[in-house]
Amino acid sequence: MIITQQNATKNDIFLLSGATVINGKGAAPFVGDVKIEGDSITAVDNTLHSNDESMKRIDCRGLYLAPAFIDPHTHTDAAPFLPQGFRPKITQGIATETVGVCGLGIAPMPKERQASWRKTLVIGNPDISWSWETTAQWYDAVEKAGLECNVLPFVGHGTLRYAAAGGKSAPLSPKEEAKMLDMLEEAFDAGAIGTSLGLIYFPALFASRNELLAVAKKSAEYGRLLAVHMRSESDELFQALREITDIAEEAGCRLHISHLKAIGERNQRQIPQVLRFIEQKGLSFDSYPYDFGSTSLLSLLPPFLLEGSSVEGAIGRLGDAETIQRLEALYGGAQAAPSNVPWDNLPLLIGWDNIVVTDLPGVSKKKALRYTGKSIARIAEEEQSSPLAALGLLLAATEGAGRMLDRYSREERVEEILLHPAGMLSSDTLLGGRLHPRVYGTFPRFFRWQVFETSHLSLEEAVRKSSKAAADLFGIKDRAIIAPNKKADIVVFDSNIKDCSSTAFPERESEGIHWLFINGKAKIADGHYRSEKPGRLIRTCMQQDATLSL
Repeated sequence: MIITQQNATKNDIFLLSGATVINGKGAAPFVGDVKIEGDSITAVDNTLHSNDESMKRIDCRGLYLAPAFIDPHTHTDAAPFLPQGFRPKITQGIATETVGVCGLGIAPMPKERQASWRKTLVIGNPDISWSWETTAQWYDAVEKAGLECNVLPFVGHGTLRYAAAGGKSAPLSPKEEAKMLDMLEEAFDAGAIGTSLGLIYFPALFASRNELLAVAKKSAEYGRLLAVHMRSESDELFQALREITDIAEEAGCRLHISHLKAIGERNQRQIPQVLRFIEQKGLSFDSYPYDFGSTSLLSLLPPFLLEGSSVEGAIGRLGDAETIQRLEALYGGAQAAPSNVPWDNLPLLIGWDNIVVTDLPGVSKKKALRYTGKSIARIAEEEQSSPLAALGLLLAATEGAGRMLDRYSREERVEEILLHPAGMLSSDTLLGGRLHPRVYGTFPRFFRWQVFETSHLSLEEAVRKSSKAAADLFGIKDRAIIAPNKKADIVVFDSNIKDCSSTAFPERESEGIHWLFINGKAKIADGHYRSEKPGRLIRTCMQQDATLSL
């Protein structure tokens, strides 16, 4: 029986029959039935029989049934307030999103600093009203707006730092640090599941070791996770990993590495060493199944250009002859970058032709169409200028808010990271502009590529990496397992599951997802997306006993 939204009620009882069940615990798949009542699974068996005429039977023969996917690293913080909501993620089979990562977020932030923070916010600045200042107020606004899927919120160190001290590119004063830590405590009291660091983003990239240690100690005090976008993912990758591991060990907090990668051909050889170190230290990490990423154009500027300055000031210096000469030497490899602050020199590591413009907020539609989707090398050629001059043009036009794609690796190296048992799947979703294909395609791509095409992973292991691994990391006890008394976050898909998004057509929805239940409600029914909002904001302070044990 196919269920429509009209005949779905609060007390619906579903029987998903004849599916090949992957229970999430690593057991061998079996053909059986799963019963859903309210928001929970109430029975799992080889055959379930009932004469209850109110029960909605769904024929799942020939389909796989698994715990719905959990994305442990996304930047969909603003999605609850946008018309599209979480649709790009839900159509992948995702029931739970994690926000506030890479040190970035939309709370806490005092009113007087919101405009300047939003101006260059890497996760995007959609035209929505910020009615909040504190973390608790943001959580309340999210719940009032309603959620299509579950949301697990981190609080970002970069956000906290800016809220306390603005765009300061120097060590915090004792008063500023105390204010930042007070806001961190307030976020934990409101229910933030952990702290995130984004150590390549302004102004957090100027945080001292003592400042990071104080944040890590506060996280340890509250028993919360520390998730880190490291200072370097290229030449100094291993040193950056050692730095943050030492800090976490000294603080006594749990550490998770965000979107693990190695940028540039010459750094791919570091991957085995990095993975061995992660094994030795018992760390976890997430990664996405693409050999190209997405971030801000501003991150192409070396830290020294921002030091002691504002974003506007740094961009203004791109017209200075001495600065141009120094940057050309850095980007061309004739001069080494200062060693005091690590930096991923993408133009040198991957070339201007592998840096593609994707979002130019604040630029006229005509100019945005002219440049979006083109590499900086191509734009420079069309403008009859140098790549550096083209970058300066784009940064000035967007006031530092532009974004890009960067092709940094090869698929076989991405695969090496993906397959490691300490890793879990993530999308690193950024909304707005010309999207990275991962926004619509990450999880189906992973299953298509690693399970059904190459058989590099068993279905059970792929499901674990896509759901239970993240649940274990975050201490979630009541979902990510197909068993009685667990929350009914369930995805039903077929062996032809695949991503349809690409760099040319990034907004094509994935195929192969037949059903997606979130807290017992069908968000995808017989392949069709529905507009219900059954999601929940999972706060530690509210879910400590039933859900989380951090």
